Amino acid sequence: MAEIGIQVWQGTLPENNIPALQQQLRGRLVLMGGIGAAIDRADAAPEEILAYTKATLDDCCPGGHFIPSITYGLPGAVFPHIDRYVDQAIDAYNAQLHVPRFNLPPVPRRSVHAQPADSVRSGGEDTAAQGDILGSIAAAIRRPLWLNQGFFTEDVDQLRYHELCLYFLMDFAGTDLLARGQSFRRDEGVHSHQFTWLPFESLADAYFYPIFLKKAIFHLPEAFTLRTEVE
Repeated sequence: MAEIGIQVWQGTLPENNIPALQQQLRGRLVLMGGIGAAIDRADAAPEEILAYTKATLDDCCPGGHFIPSITYGLPGAVFPHIDRYVDQAIDAYNAQLHVPRFNLPPVPRRSVHAQPADSVRSGGEDTAAQGDILGSIAAAIRRPLWLNQGFFTEDVDQLRYHELCLYFLMDFAGTDLLARGQSFRRDEGVHSHQFTWLPFESLADAYFYPIFLKKAIFHLPEAFTLRTEVE
């Protein structure tokens, strides 16, 4: 399937040996499934469902390019109580085991201002001349916040997109990002990107994506959070 351009295999069975497939595919195909009909039973106890799902996550998540789910074509399990404990196990894995936290040192690890003044000045001018503003900014990741799955129609080309994006809480202490002004530009190949600082109070009415950030930015999650947004 990967050879003909398919990007996701929905309904990958446990019997397909997902870890072996991951080693063979090397990221060329996302495998979605792994939680098979063996656990989708009326008599399946919560402890069994949790243990089954955790074992699946432990086996398949480290290989990457894997989305845990029931293997059927339709959403959800046949027996409704199954979904509750499958989701519980996935949430626990994401929050406690799979995603590390990042603690910043008292002094930023990297700082533009730590360089000699002449070096910073000449480097900044050369970078600005090329439009590569962000290339000279040394920021540190504090911690991951969201993995957002978005379904939307792009405003310019009017095509439907399915997008997966990671959002991080960043620390810009020790950089000169704020000194670059209200707006700045970065060029990537034939594309030019304009960046502009937006006041918090203007986000509700601003032309600004993703939409969920207009409210979520005021309530940052304590743990890494998976979410889905449909526009």
